[in-house]
Amino acid sequence: SAYTSLSEVLSTPLWKQRVLVQVSKRKQMNRANGSSTVALLLLFVVGLLLSPADIIPRTEAATTEKKKEEEASDVLEWNGRIVTNEELAKKDGKTKGEEIWLSILGEVFNVTAGPEYYAEGAGYHVFAGRDGSVSYITGKFTPEEAEKSTEELKVHDLKALDDWQKFYVKEERYNYIGRLDGKYYNAKGEETEELTQFRERLKSYVPRSVLKRQQREAAKKKKAEEEAAAKKEL
Repeated sequence: SAYTSLSEVLSTPLWKQRVLVQVSKRKQMNRANGSSTVALLLLFVVGLLLSPADIIPRTEAATTEKKKEEEASDVLEWNGRIVTNEELAKKDGKTKGEEIWLSILGEVFNVTAGPEYYAEGAGYHVFAGRDGSVSYITGKFTPEEAEKSTEELKVHDLKALDDWQKFYVKEERYNYIGRLDGKYYNAKGEETEELTQFRERLKSYVPRSVLKRQQREAAKKKKAEEEAAAKKEL
């Protein structure tokens, strides 16, 4: 075969993988037909002349397109329905057989399909019948914690909370109900200052991996400038 291990496959550039696969196929044909190895050598040479750019850009384009599709699936379109706190409170999972609703960042979802998580006595029951956004991050599952403002959270916590909301959007078991009239939306379904501030702060989020790379680059640049200044003094 063209490869001896999975690690070898993963470490081999895509364009070389393509050539090796072609060579492998040609070898199989040679065994079956008894054809000359000259054709195999010619195929290998031509393959080496292929530019990685012929393959990699298409791979990157496919990855970008897939990312766009995933982001599009995260978008939650409001259905025009407004849920009151009184209505939501009645869906708290305390009555067996009744629906269970929860709200996260003002968006209400029907989570009746997950009683093992949200019914009375379950680990995430604190979320049922209320908007307990902050508790998703702090891990303190108390009614008092659930009432806290997202202003108390750090920027990377806001990203985690946003990801939690996207989880409910994507989860097929949980149905979207509407917007909660309260902390994040008003009675008309318009976002409040609390949600506006949340979104603005979220825009400043930078992945930790990117932040660390930026810090390394900044440190490297600073060191180079210091060395250059030292040389001038000499």
